[in-house]
Amino acid sequence: MSDIFGFEPVNDGWEGELPEGWGVVGGAINGGYLLAVVTALAQTSVRQPDPVTVTGHFTGPGRAGPARVVTTVHKSGGGHSTVGATLVQEGRTVVAALATFGDLSVVPADDPTPAPSGSPHDAVAVTKARAPGTPDIVERLQLRIDADLAEFFTGAPAGRAEMAGWIHPSPETPPGVFGLLVMADVFPPPIFNLGHLGWTPTVELTVHCRRRPPRGWVRGEFRTRFMTGPYLEEDGELRDADGRLLAVSRQLALMPRRS
Repeated sequence: MSDIFGFEPVNDGWEGELPEGWGVVGGAINGGYLLAVVTALAQTSVRQPDPVTVTGHFTGPGRAGPARVVTTVHKSGGGHSTVGATLVQEGRTVVAALATFGDLSVVPADDPTPAPSGSPHDAVAVTKARAPGTPDIVERLQLRIDADLAEFFTGAPAGRAEMAGWIHPSPETPPGVFGLLVMADVFPPPIFNLGHLGWTPTVELTVHCRRRPPRGWVRGEFRTRFMTGPYLEEDGELRDADGRLLAVSRQLALMPRRS
C-alpha cells in the first residue's frame, strides 16, 4: 500500500510531508494527528485492520514539512499484532509509538449505556471567528463544546476541570478507527475551565479503541482530577450518538504555558 497520508514506502520505512492545517499552539501539529499517521503506517505491516491500543510518547513538536516514519513488528499473531513506529523530522525523534492491532468487527453492536443528553446543535461551535487565536485544527473538523463548559472563551471558566461536547470528522480526518486518535486529543484541555490557559504539551497519550466510529457526530467527555507539580492527567471517553463506547484515553501533559 502506498500514499498513506502523503507518505510513500522507502527501503527502511516511509517518507512524506506532514500537512498544514493540523496545527495547535505555535504551529506544532496536533499530537493525535501525529499518532494517527504513525499508527496507520504501522498497520500496513500486519494483517489486523484496527488499532485496539496505541501509546505515543512525544519528544518534541511536529511541524508541517518532510518527515520519516520507521516501523518495527514486535509480534505478528493470529488475533493481535504489535508494531512500534517512530516519526523523525530533521534528524530528531518527534513521536515514539507502540500499537497493538486487532479486528473490531467482532465487537457486538449492543451497548447498555444510554444515549448522551443534549445534542451538537445545542453546543457552542469552536471557530476562529468566535475566539481569535484558536488553533488551525478547528478548521479541519467541526468541534462544539457544551454551553455550560464553553465560557472559558470569554474569561468565565466553569470552575471544574471538565470539557465535553461533540466532534464531526471532515474528509481530511484520518478514516475509521485512526480518526479516534485525533478526536481523543482535539478538545481544549479540561483545566481551561479552571482558568489555566495556554499551550498544554502532551508527554504521553494512550488510546484504547473499542468500536469503529460512525460517520456522524461523536460525543467526547474529558476531565482532569490531579495536578501535581508540572504534570496533569486527562481522562477521556468517546461515544457515538447512541451512547456506544468508541474509545477511552488517558494523557499525561504539562501544565499550560501561556501564549
